Amino acid sequence: MLELLQAFRYLDNRLKVHKDAINFCQDILRKKSNIDWEPILRTNLSQPIRNFDLVVTVGGDGTLLQASHFLDDSIPVLGVNSDPTQVKEVSLFVRLSLDLCSLCL
Repeated sequence: MLELLQAFRYLDNRLKVHKDAINFCQDILRKKSNIDWEPILRTNLSQPIRNFDLVVTVGGDGTLLQASHFLDDSIPVLGVNSDPTQVKEVSLFVRLSLDLCSLCL
């Protein structure tokens, strides 16, 4: 039972870190008055993504890869790692950390 509780706390903490990263990126975009943007949750992707100049994914490789299935080659993708503190998880595609996110957006 103790191991289950520890696992729950770990996952709950990772979820909080991920949500904080999303909020951080959204706050940056809100401050940019010259940028029109629309948040779309990964779970709500069902139609091709069109008519955007850039797609920013916040998560990990899986988030970026899932979004890529809804894009054509004309839309660039910027992947922001929502939990770069996890050194045991190697990200092959999503390398941008939150501290650099504010510089890129």
